[in-house]
Amino acid sequence: FLDQVVGEATHQLVLRETGRIPPEKPEAQKVLDIFVHSVEITDTEVLANKVIVRGIVEVKVTYVGTSPTQPVHAFEERIMFNAAVPIPGARPDMTVRVTVTSEFASVELVGPREVAKHVVLKVTVRVTRVLQQEVLVRPVPAPPPECKPGEVIEYTIQPGDTLFKLARRFGTTVD
Repeated sequence: FLDQVVGEATHQLVLRETGRIPPEKPEAQKVLDIFVHSVEITDTEVLANKVIVRGIVEVKVTYVGTSPTQPVHAFEERIMFNAAVPIPGARPDMTVRVTVTSEFASVELVGPREVAKHVVLKVTVRVTRVLQQEVLVRPVPAPPPECKPGEVIEYTIQPGDTLFKLARRFGTTVD
């Protein structure tokens, strides 16, 4: 069995989501950074000529809060994503391999309790199908019969035989 690649494509997905700082955290004065903690593929589905990829991106946002005793705070959020990647020739009975990586992330403060997150994902999809291929095996010639000194072996010359090949086959020299 062989895997034949039907198609492979890379798709860029831009996620934009506005979220609220959790109520147990203080309001923000300034946003410091966003970090993509993980990207998880939750589902893949091969349809006719395309692949649907679903997943979750976990981000961590750090910010300067209004609390004088602890100025830096952080919170984590999960962002759901869906991508439809065109793969001409793809069918539901085929196998798919998907990788998703984070290429870029940014965050900005919208209000004291609200941040806008931007994440760019690179979605790479490869669709394969399993082929059952007949393999032609060339028969291996049987080892030559053992010839003791003084014995004679009968052999019919075959196309492609040379004195060198025959000598090697029968364990002797051309001389």
